[in-house]
Amino acid sequence: MTTMIGWQAPRMVDPGKKLLLPTQKNLEVEKCKGSYECLSEHCLFLGEYGRHNRANFDVISPDCVVCRICKSPASFSDCPAVKIWEFHDHYVVVKHSGKHTCPYAPLVAKSKNTIEENVKMRPDLPPKKLQREAMLNQLYGGKNIAEVKATARAMIDTRKIASIRSKEIKSTHPLGRSIDALNKLKLDTEKTDRYYIFDVQDASLSENAKTTSHVFKMSKIAAKIAINMDKDGQHFMCMEYCFFDGNHKRCRGFITLGCYVYHPLLRRIIRLASMEVGTEDSEAVQKSWSLFNKVLSDYKGDAGYKFNPAGWCADEAGSNWEGLFRVFGNVRQRIVSCVFHFRQSVNCFSMKLATTKEQEKFKLLSMELQEALTQTKYVEIYEKLTRFIKKKKYREQLLFHWLEWWHKRRANIFNAFKPVHGAPKTNWAEAFHASRSHSASINLSLVDAAYHDIVDAILTKVQLQEIGTGTLAPDHLSLEVQQEQY
Repeated sequence: MTTMIGWQAPRMVDPGKKLLLPTQKNLEVEKCKGSYECLSEHCLFLGEYGRHNRANFDVISPDCVVCRICKSPASFSDCPAVKIWEFHDHYVVVKHSGKHTCPYAPLVAKSKNTIEENVKMRPDLPPKKLQREAMLNQLYGGKNIAEVKATARAMIDTRKIASIRSKEIKSTHPLGRSIDALNKLKLDTEKTDRYYIFDVQDASLSENAKTTSHVFKMSKIAAKIAINMDKDGQHFMCMEYCFFDGNHKRCRGFITLGCYVYHPLLRRIIRLASMEVGTEDSEAVQKSWSLFNKVLSDYKGDAGYKFNPAGWCADEAGSNWEGLFRVFGNVRQRIVSCVFHFRQSVNCFSMKLATTKEQEKFKLLSMELQEALTQTKYVEIYEKLTRFIKKKKYREQLLFHWLEWWHKRRANIFNAFKPVHGAPKTNWAEAFHASRSHSASINLSLVDAAYHDIVDAILTKVQLQEIGTGTLAPDHLSLEVQQEQY
């Protein structure tokens, strides 16, 4: 037995239960619980390391423990040793008394400092991405392979990273990720810009079962740009369309309704406003645009002012259109849909046709239908496409309702009915959503989404200021935007 100064032999109360120490309060003693071993000759652990697995097991039930590698039943070995914990002010010493037959893991010093430093730099990243970023940063920084391996060893346990990350988030966001945390952030930021987090509603505080939670965010610079978009004004933004779409990946448990615009001076898509909601229905869209108008009227000092752009570009979701109509009235002639989605639909349905010749014919007529410049030409191609579809029974069953669905929306998607000048072909809101995925601005909490949106607003304002002073040059036009404009 291990000799310990001032230590008396423990007294067993019950097999498997803790032992009583009558003299020292800083000790805790317990009989060793024994160990398991996988004896399967087909286990991958044995094939890789040349020895039986004695460390990785899953407890299915108190009477069933299996190897985590091969799922074979594990063999149990009792251990006669006694385990002793010796507690000190800043550390714990673990010892065994008697013959200890259990396997032991080699002692490897793993400092938490490496994890803590990386978590503090990027608390928004999930554990696996944080692990990879830490190693990549070292490689990019010229560190040698030995140093990168040391970092890998320190950050190999993603569960430990998740634990430290959780503690870091709790320390930096003491109120957590709740509506309360948003309200605190709102109080902290409204002295600078009261529109950063303009409206927060917590459904749990309402007695009305129909009330939903939402967070509406905008900014002073966005309000200024939106007012400059007035189609009756003289600013260059008066010709720009507003792009509207919902993003289901941006915020956990919520859908982000966002409106965006292409800014010719910045030469990029910018966010005007966004609102996190529980469901993407017409009531949520209506609420979003109502709050949008409320910000504009407050910023402009005109209680009756409403957003008045050249037009909107939105997908063919009924809730998008209905919400716009409820707030802005009959603006159908100023709303267009995304041509890209129509072409995606054409390609999808063409693949269901039996022969390559049929597929090509269907795609050709559909593209001609969309690109027809006059209503007379549209009717001519529409009738030709209808005859093609009805010529075979299976084609009629497959495509006739598809054609009628798009025909009812001809004013939104087809060139013969859309506004002649300035109407976009693509909903650029989706391009903005894609850029967020590249900047890790997805799968966020409500609080983190608010921080990201504030950063977006600050960047937009500073970029406009820097271009004005000549210290920043505008970006080059992308090929897609050049094609849209020219």
